[in-house]
Amino acid sequence: MSYIEENEELYRAWIGQKKQDKYLEKIKKSGFSFTGLIVPHLLLITRKMYIETVILVIIQIILDLFTELLGIKEETTVIINFATNLTIAFSYYSLYEWNIRRKIEKYREQGISDEEQIKIAQKYGGDKITLKVVIAILVLIISSMFFITAKEIILANISQKKDDTTNNKAVSSKTNNFLEENTEISKQKNNTFEELTSTWFVEDCTLKYDLEYWEESIENGHQVLKYKNNELYLYYAGNAEIENGKKMCEKEEFRSYLENDIKSNLAKNEPPLIIQNTGWDKINNDFYLLKVETITENNEQSQEYLDIYYCITDNNIYTFMVDVGSSIVEYKNEVEKVIYTIEK
Repeated sequence: MSYIEENEELYRAWIGQKKQDKYLEKIKKSGFSFTGLIVPHLLLITRKMYIETVILVIIQIILDLFTELLGIKEETTVIINFATNLTIAFSYYSLYEWNIRRKIEKYREQGISDEEQIKIAQKYGGDKITLKVVIAILVLIISSMFFITAKEIILANISQKKDDTTNNKAVSSKTNNFLEENTEISKQKNNTFEELTSTWFVEDCTLKYDLEYWEESIENGHQVLKYKNNELYLYYAGNAEIENGKKMCEKEEFRSYLENDIKSNLAKNEPPLIIQNTGWDKINNDFYLLKVETITENNEQSQEYLDIYYCITDNNIYTFMVDVGSSIVEYKNEVEKVIYTIEK
């Protein structure tokens, strides 16, 4: 004897008087429910199958979200929903039998006799519209409205993000085009600059100069850059050996010592050179630079200006001198453009 046959009286009580025999027969055979195909939620709620209703709603929400996010056509969505309802229609009576069986066992575990359970089932079972049923229907309606609103917000946000991404890509594309155009312009400028720039080879160093303004020459046995159409000369005066020059230049004591030594030697010059200003700088990883600005009086009692640049490496001090008939200030930038290109 099956479980249903052993507890048939309890099953009948929970099914209710309406179509009792038909329901019992379909429960035994797991028949098809047309009501479950058309209005599955309402059928499950009126039969107090609340757990099954919640599971169905969750499944349909998940399917609905996925179809929207994946951009599945509306016709396909209708087919998916129909397939879900069809599944409920075919499984409804099996689910209902499982629901009644849970109730029977629950009350027995609580120590309620079958006679008492029959009275409870006759009062609350079947498809009677109880307060719980009304509340469940209201919850279903409100939940559906909430879900529709939430889905619209989610999809709107996703759509906005896609639009933002598209706009960002468009902006990025324009920016890239702009950068490419400017890079090409920059390359053209660099190529033009390279065409106008030449290299001055001094000992084991090189300096860059602009061919438009400078030209190489030899004056008094020294390598010279002469500023065109002017009396400005940039001399290479020679070099002296030194040990750990760069490391020494990092120390304030050595800097002061070197400045004082240079000041003493320049004072011995005839006529003497008077230091007006000094300054230190670092050109790159290979050179420290000491700039010394001097002034002297020539035989005609007029002032002459002489700037000296000491480029100091680990092993050598390279000396450059700038001689100009008038104030050197207006040409200082042109001179230092050359000095600051020095490389080993």
